[in-house]
Amino acid sequence: EQLSKASAAAIANNVAYSALRSAMSRAKTLLGKQMTAKAKADLQAAYDAASAIIDGNSDDDISVVAAQLDEAYTNATANSTIYTSLQSSILTANNLNKKDKEGVEELEEAIAAAQAVLDNESATIEEMSMAKSALDRAVLIFRMANATGTEPTVKTLSVIQGATIMFGRASFPSNMSETGFCWSENPEPTVLDYRTTTYYANNGNIYYMNNIKPSTVYYVRAYAISRGYKVG
Repeated sequence: EQLSKASAAAIANNVAYSALRSAMSRAKTLLGKQMTAKAKADLQAAYDAASAIIDGNSDDDISVVAAQLDEAYTNATANSTIYTSLQSSILTANNLNKKDKEGVEELEEAIAAAQAVLDNESATIEEMSMAKSALDRAVLIFRMANATGTEPTVKTLSVIQGATIMFGRASFPSNMSETGFCWSENPEPTVLDYRTTTYYANNGNIYYMNNIKPSTVYYVRAYAISRGYKVG
């Protein structure tokens, strides 16, 4: 009986060590990616604690250390994703042709604000996400203010509203940069209000609008953005 218990414990221990090594391997790869300094430091600390157990230099509970490493890895993954996404938005904004264009000052202010968040070593995922949304909005406003070409013709065909979701069909011109639906509680919604580009394919495309409030009147219409950023 003692041998059986010892064998079971050894097997469980081996499984735990194997799982910890796998977690360390994932963490090591992630440490090579871009993220905030705080997220990287937290992940490194969790990795070092796990490494100490593997090397026999720590008597800490392996399950506790493994859980800490998993949590740090999850947080660092999300941090790295939004960090690189914000970085990409800043690069896109910086590469826009701003010579003799309208709204340059406002765009530059938005870029500077986003860069300040990116440079903050302790920036949270929420802060980076908000900075990206604000900058993407500023870029869209700038592009629309300096749009070229012809305004696309769009027709809203139908909209159905449920308690917390709406569906819509529309006809759009071909070769658009973006198509979808925008909505607001105020008349004549624009792409600067709520908007969606996601749809189900069912005898054509059915666009869906999530997270709406029940028992609420919404104004909804389809839109299209041309390659020159003209909006219809």
